Amino acid sequence: MPLGWSIGGDASASGDIYFPVTSTVSFLAPGAEAASMEIAVVGRDGVIGYPTRAYDEVPSWTAVVKTFGYGYRLPAALASADAARKTVLSDIAERYSQAVAAQMKKTALCNQVHTLEQRFGRWLLLSLDLLAANEIVMADPLVCLTLGMSREGLTESTRLLRKDSVIRHRRGSIELLDRPGLEARLCECYVSIKKDMARLMLDIPDADPRQVRTSTS
Repeated sequence: MPLGWSIGGDASASGDIYFPVTSTVSFLAPGAEAASMEIAVVGRDGVIGYPTRAYDEVPSWTAVVKTFGYGYRLPAALASADAARKTVLSDIAERYSQAVAAQMKKTALCNQVHTLEQRFGRWLLLSLDLLAANEIVMADPLVCLTLGMSREGLTESTRLLRKDSVIRHRRGSIELLDRPGLEARLCECYVSIKKDMARLMLDIPDADPRQVRTSTS
């Protein structure tokens, strides 16, 4: 799944279904401060494009690969047949989609009412959780795009975090140095999003990408 690859959106219900493993995918929606901004992120825990009505009441979105890696693809015809049979997969995908829809709504609200630092911190923790890592490799322009910030906004949102050694921000890389320190500065949105996911996916085992065989596909 190459960086920047567009793999569908709310208007692409007939497309194939994707299960990221070592990559993460941004759900981007039109924003007031930039052409688009991230309203949800999906990674090793989820699915993109499965036939569901969970997204009927959320903003229009497009799914774009945020961090490169690999995943699995399910042809649309097989996914539609699976959804019609109401299988275990369809139940999991529906519940996951509900959690992502809730994340979209809460992220959209967070982007409107919380500080740049809080928005950046929520985005960083959600992204790192899906990567099972302490560092995300991403060029600053792409960070600005996903957060709906200007370059100046990104600099301001990370200034105190860098000064207090909470993060290390280098060109093309953001490393988390002090997770408790970052969590202490966040708004309630990160915890609320995580609680929604835990509630809806309570009995679904997690997968650590570090335990998955590396593939070039």
